[in-house]
Amino acid sequence: PSTGNAPFVIAIGVGAMIASVITTTHGDLLRPSRQVVFAMCTYGVCLAILGHTGVYAVGLAMFAVIGFAQVGTAVMVNTLVQYLAPEG
Repeated sequence: PSTGNAPFVIAIGVGAMIASVITTTHGDLLRPSRQVVFAMCTYGVCLAILGHTGVYAVGLAMFAVIGFAQVGTAVMVNTLVQYLAPEG
Protein backbone atom coordinates (compact mmCIF):
# COMPACT_ATOMS: atom_id res chain seq x y z
CA PRO A 1 0.00 0.00 0.00
CA SER A 2 1.17 3.48 -0.80
CA THR A 3 1.72 6.03 1.93
CA GLY A 4 1.83 9.78 1.98
CA ASN A 5 -1.38 10.32 0.02
CA ALA A 6 -3.27 12.00 2.85
CA PRO A 7 -2.58 15.57 1.63
CA PHE A 8 -4.18 14.75 -1.71
CA VAL A 9 -7.32 13.37 -0.06
CA ILE A 10 -7.42 16.39 2.24
CA ALA A 11 -7.13 18.70 -0.79
CA ILE A 12 -10.19 17.05 -2.37
CA GLY A 13 -12.12 17.56 0.87
CA VAL A 14 -11.07 21.20 1.19
CA GLY A 15 -12.12 21.90 -2.41
CA ALA A 16 -15.43 20.15 -1.80
CA MET A 17 -16.13 22.14 1.37
CA ILE A 18 -15.37 25.43 -0.38
CA ALA A 19 -17.67 24.44 -3.26
CA SER A 20 -20.49 23.59 -0.87
CA VAL A 21 -20.31 27.03 0.73
CA ILE A 22 -20.10 28.86 -2.59
CA THR A 23 -22.91 26.90 -4.26
CA THR A 24 -25.10 27.42 -1.22
CA THR A 25 -24.55 31.16 -1.06
CA HIS A 26 -24.05 32.08 -4.73
CA GLY A 27 -25.53 29.13 -6.64
CA ASP A 28 -28.27 31.20 -8.22
CA LEU A 29 -25.97 33.57 -10.13
CA LEU A 30 -25.79 31.31 -13.21
CA ARG A 31 -28.20 28.79 -14.64
CA PRO A 32 -27.62 25.33 -13.15
CA SER A 33 -27.09 23.82 -16.62
CA ARG A 34 -24.21 26.21 -17.31
CA GLN A 35 -22.71 25.51 -13.92
CA VAL A 36 -22.80 21.77 -14.60
CA VAL A 37 -21.07 22.19 -17.97
CA PHE A 38 -18.45 24.50 -16.47
CA ALA A 39 -17.80 22.19 -13.51
CA MET A 40 -17.50 19.09 -15.71
CA CYS A 41 -15.12 20.81 -18.13
CA THR A 42 -13.07 22.10 -15.20
CA TYR A 43 -12.93 18.57 -13.79
CA GLY A 44 -11.69 17.17 -17.09
CA VAL A 45 -9.03 19.83 -17.60
CA CYS A 46 -7.74 19.46 -14.05
CA LEU A 47 -7.64 15.68 -14.39
CA ALA A 48 -5.58 16.02 -17.57
CA ILE A 49 -3.20 18.46 -15.88
CA LEU A 50 -2.95 16.15 -12.89
CA GLY A 51 -1.98 13.25 -15.12
CA HIS A 52 0.81 15.22 -16.77
CA THR A 53 2.35 17.06 -13.84
CA GLY A 54 5.24 15.97 -11.75
CA VAL A 55 5.05 18.92 -9.38
CA TYR A 56 3.64 18.17 -5.95
CA ALA A 57 2.04 21.61 -5.42
CA VAL A 58 0.32 21.48 -8.80
CA GLY A 59 -1.04 18.04 -7.92
CA LEU A 60 -2.43 19.34 -4.63
CA ALA A 61 -4.04 22.30 -6.38
CA MET A 62 -5.59 20.06 -9.05
CA PHE A 63 -7.02 17.72 -6.43
CA ALA A 64 -8.58 20.71 -4.64
CA VAL A 65 -10.16 21.98 -7.85
CA ILE A 66 -11.35 18.46 -8.70
CA GLY A 67 -13.07 18.25 -5.31
CA PHE A 68 -14.64 21.65 -5.98
CA ALA A 69 -15.87 20.53 -9.41
CA GLN A 70 -17.26 17.23 -8.10
CA VAL A 71 -19.42 18.92 -5.49
CA GLY A 72 -20.44 21.69 -7.88
CA THR A 73 -21.58 19.11 -10.41
CA ALA A 74 -23.43 17.01 -7.83
CA VAL A 75 -25.27 19.97 -6.35
CA MET A 76 -26.30 21.46 -9.67
CA VAL A 77 -27.35 18.14 -11.22
CA ASN A 78 -29.52 17.50 -8.17
CA THR A 79 -30.96 21.00 -8.52
CA LEU A 80 -31.75 20.39 -12.19
CA VAL A 81 -33.45 17.07 -11.46
CA GLN A 82 -35.64 18.67 -8.79
CA TYR A 83 -36.44 21.60 -11.06
CA LEU A 84 -37.30 19.51 -14.11
CA ALA A 85 -39.17 16.66 -12.39
CA PRO A 86 -42.93 16.95 -12.58
CA GLU A 87 -44.79 17.49 -9.35
CA GLY A 88 -47.25 14.96 -8.24
